[in-house]
Amino acid sequence: MDDVLQVLRETDGFVIEPLVWDTVSRIQEMSSLFDMHDRLITAEALIRGVPLITVDQAIVASGLVPVVW
Repeated sequence: MDDVLQVLRETDGFVIEPLVWDTVSRIQEMSSLFDMHDRLITAEALIRGVPLITVDQAIVASGLVPVVW
């Protein structure tokens, strides 16, 4: 795992962002998503105002965020 993280750190255009309270506080709005990780990913997309690139059917079916795929 350390090797993967190191490659990501050295990759141009890839930024590892911290998990912040704004994101965590939004997950309670997403009761239609069972998985905590799906809620965090969706909340982050909403905060940033961007669509998600995903085929995760739970996220797609939720209609909470625009999805591209």
